[in-house]
Amino acid sequence: MSAPTSASAQALVDDVAARIAAHDDVTRPFVTLSWAQSLDGSMANAPEASGERLMLSGSASMAMTHGLRAMHDAILVGRGTVTGDNPRLTVRLAADGSAVDVAAAQQ
Repeated sequence: MSAPTSASAQALVDDVAARIAAHDDVTRPFVTLSWAQSLDGSMANAPEASGERLMLSGSASMAMTHGLRAMHDAILVGRGTVTGDNPRLTVRLAADGSAVDVAAAQQ
């Protein structure tokens, strides 16, 4: 996996990797939550008519996110994320790993 560009991001990825390796409870999944938010605690809205996306993450956090994705079996996102952002739920910034994307929707 390519290294995140900051020492703290790499330390977080290394910590999660160690916790995943030590997880031995086969009856419960290992779950990691990750999200981006602005300084005021808001999350980005869907692109406006201009089509411009509001990027809340910088290069270090994007590298960290892809490092985390590479270590997990699945990526779960909500319906709002799928319809509003149409994300590519792939591992692009890390050399190894390919998580399966899973979308949750209310019926």
